[in-house]
Parts: sequence; C-alpha cells; structure tokens
Amino acid sequence: MLSIGGLTQYAKCASFERPHPKRRGWAKRPITHAVKESEVQPLVSLFAELGPRLYTFLLERIKPPVQTYDKRSRMGAPVFAHDEHKLQVLRPFFAALLENDLSLFDLPNMWVINNIRLQPERVSKEREFVYVDKHNLPYLETVDEKKRWDEQYQRYCSRVRLVFNYPVANLLTQVLDSAIHDLFLSYPTFHHNMAAQAGRTLTGFALFIDCKHFERSVGGVVRHRCKLIGGLYARIMDRMLALPYLVPTDAGEVRLVQIAREKGYVEQMGSGVSCVAPLAKEILTLVYTDFLMQRRGYSFENALAAVLQGGYDKLTIWNYGDDNLLFGDEEEVMRCFDHMKQYLNVEVEEPRKFLGYEYSDTMGFFLSRSSYLLNFYLAERAPYSKFRPFPFLGRKLRKEVFARQGDPFIREELFKAEDERLTRLGYTPQLLAEAAEWEAKKAAASPTESNEKWILGKDYQLTDEEKAKDDKRYDVLWPDETKRIIDRLLSRE
Repeated sequence: MLSIGGLTQYAKCASFERPHPKRRGWAKRPITHAVKESEVQPLVSLFAELGPRLYTFLLERIKPPVQTYDKRSRMGAPVFAHDEHKLQVLRPFFAALLENDLSLFDLPNMWVINNIRLQPERVSKEREFVYVDKHNLPYLETVDEKKRWDEQYQRYCSRVRLVFNYPVANLLTQVLDSAIHDLFLSYPTFHHNMAAQAGRTLTGFALFIDCKHFERSVGGVVRHRCKLIGGLYARIMDRMLALPYLVPTDAGEVRLVQIAREKGYVEQMGSGVSCVAPLAKEILTLVYTDFLMQRRGYSFENALAAVLQGGYDKLTIWNYGDDNLLFGDEEEVMRCFDHMKQYLNVEVEEPRKFLGYEYSDTMGFFLSRSSYLLNFYLAERAPYSKFRPFPFLGRKLRKEVFARQGDPFIREELFKAEDERLTRLGYTPQLLAEAAEWEAKKAAASPTESNEKWILGKDYQLTDEEKAKDDKRYDVLWPDETKRIIDRLLSRE
C-alpha cells in the first residue's frame, strides 16, 4: 500500500525507539536540546518591549473556560497512577498550591520525566539528537539510515519526539494557560476549521512557512513570560522550570540532567508543559504586530487588533502554533516573511501544508495520500509491529472523510487497492463491519466512530465543551471553578 502511494521510504519504519547497539533491550533515548539564550535574544527583546501590553490585553479579556483533563494521561510527580476520577486525586494538591505551599517542589523529590512519542518518517532522514554517554556527559549525534536500523527485527526505528511529564502543578497552571489559549481561538487568525476549507483556493500569492526549532524560541522566552504574568502562577512556573530532567543514559542507567541555566543556557520546551500552546501564539502575535507597527506605522493597539482579525487588505495571516500561512499581495507577504527572520528561524514549507492539509493551486486544501497512509497504516502501532491494534476502527467514516476531502488518488487508487487486498485475505466487508463493532466496544472508543476530528487525529480542534460530552475520557472543571483558580493564580495588579 505504501509503495502504491509513493511512500516506499516509509515501508520498513516500525514503531520502536532507536536500539542501543551494545545493550540489548535498551533504547538510546535523546534528551532536550539546550541553546544559548543569546541565540533568541531578538525575540526576548521584543517580549520585553511589547509583552506587557499584550498581557494587559489578554488578562483583561480571558473568560474561564470548561477545563478538560484526559484521564489516560499521567498526572506527574508525586502522583503517577492512572485513576478513574483524576480530579479527586489532584484537588488536594491544587488546594496546597493555591495556599502558597510549594513544598511539593523540594528536590530531590521532584523532576521532569523525559518522555517520548514516536512518529513514522522516511528512513533516509537525518536528524541531530543529544544523548548522555556512559560517563554522564551529553553529546550530539547525527542519526542516519544506518543508525536507525535494527538487525534483529530487520526494521528501521521511528522518529522520537520529546514529551515532558511535568509535576501535578502543571495541571493547575494549565487552567490559566487554557483560558489564554481559549481567547486566542476566538479570533479568526487562530481558529481554523480545515474541513470547511477543503477545496478552497487562496486569493493572491500564498506562502506556507515552517518555523525550524520553534521549541527553542519558546524555551528562550518562557521565563520572561512568567515575570510578565506574575502572581502565584509565576512562582509555580519558576519552580517547575528550574527542575532537572530524568533521563536514561547509554550505560543503561537513569540520571537527573540539569540545564546550565546560570551559564545562560535554555532548553527547548516540548509538549507537556501547559504554557507551550498559548506562548506559541503569543510569540507569533507579537512578531506580526511588530511588523504592522514598523511597516504600516500602526499603533500597538491597532496593529494587535489587525493581527487578531486575520490581517488587513494586503495581507491575510493564519497561524496555529508553529504553522503559519500568509497570503495576499506578493510584495507584502515577502516583506512580512523577511521581518519574521529577525526573530525566528523560518523557511518556506514544502510540500505546502497547514494543519495537516496539503495545498495545490488547482485543488485548494486537501488531505494527501501520505496523510491517509501514514495515519492509518503506520501510526499508533504496538512496538515492532506492522499494524495498529484496531486497524478498522472508524474505517467507514474515515473513507467517507477522505473521499470528500482527500486527493482523488485516494478514492480512485488506494481504496480500490486496499479493498482488493483485504478481500484476497478473506476480510469481507461484512466481517470488517462486525470486527469494527466488536473493537469499538472493546476499546470504548465511540468518539473515533462518530467524529471526523478523532478520525483525522485532530482532536485539538475539538472545543472543551465537545470533549466534556465524552465523559468516559475526560474529567472536567466547570467555569465557576476555573474562575476561582485563575483569581488565586493572578495577583490583583
């Protein structure tokens, strides 16, 4: 199937970490990158100049949202257990933190777990990772096709992406961060229903922008953000951002790694800490606002208003985290792109994509064949396996969505090839339907069956209210409770 779709390079990419060449059963797990804060100094200076006015604007307008907690995710130190009623476990910790009791953060009892998630990618792709050697020293290594290969299983390992497991206080700061993020999503620049955009072609010149090493930019300004917000929120975040990382070493041992922050280093901020999602949007908001102030002579208030509303007559701005799209007048688009280079490591993205949808001048936005094949053939598999545990879960809806929003090649070639192979193996449509029904009950995965955002792996586009309806998967704090928490996290000033 991958060969038919032109993705032969992915065919031997399996779901496991890079194996250690000398220690059987032990993975070579990378740690977070650390960079000199001076590398992101222009962005830090922009935050110092415009940040106070941005946070005044945001904090005056936030509305306490419904706050959801995924029961399946870990809660962090000092509690790691999965619990049916997550909030019952968290509330005593929340109460202590809200009373300024930060003793939970006394080392050596607190740390950040250097966790991972896996993504399939081209086996020839080269990436740089930082590891810890047997002498407990960090080193940089380029991982290529040869180093990805596992002789025992005759397969290549997946791409490792870092996901950090922060202490439970992260789930308290999340209440304020979610409220700020929720405010951003109320503006056209940041709220995108890509299913409704399928087939739409853009007017004017369009530039799809990739922010390289964006996590490092986030890491460079996160402490400055804490100071600007202040209050108990800043005190909690400061303690969390000073914690060491728990990592495995090449010697088959586990060590605490401390970033040399006193020497001017900052670490990249990966997924897991609550401030990443709103801070990503704050960074781009300030960069675009600065462009309009300098290019158009707007006041800060007028420039910010234009950015939040999606731009102005010559330039339309779309953003979601490190995904950026500019379109309109070509000269204006390129001027804005050049302005971004002052603060961020940006380049033109190829192929042209925004929020997982590919774009062509003739078809507009569409779901690509790689999206179909990688999401449903290679994603979320058990280690070393070729297939997902529930490969036909939601298959009917998935085919409907891709037939409507996907590259015609999927409907005309991939569906046909898939059905032929399944029939040849004895998987008739009736048998698959019965299996999917059985698996849905076994996996308790009803949202996957009925909601295309679950199907496409775009559950981040669901509102908290939509998530709250699925009471099997989420614990919920309602707005009155989130308001009480936010009022305690923020100082009156």
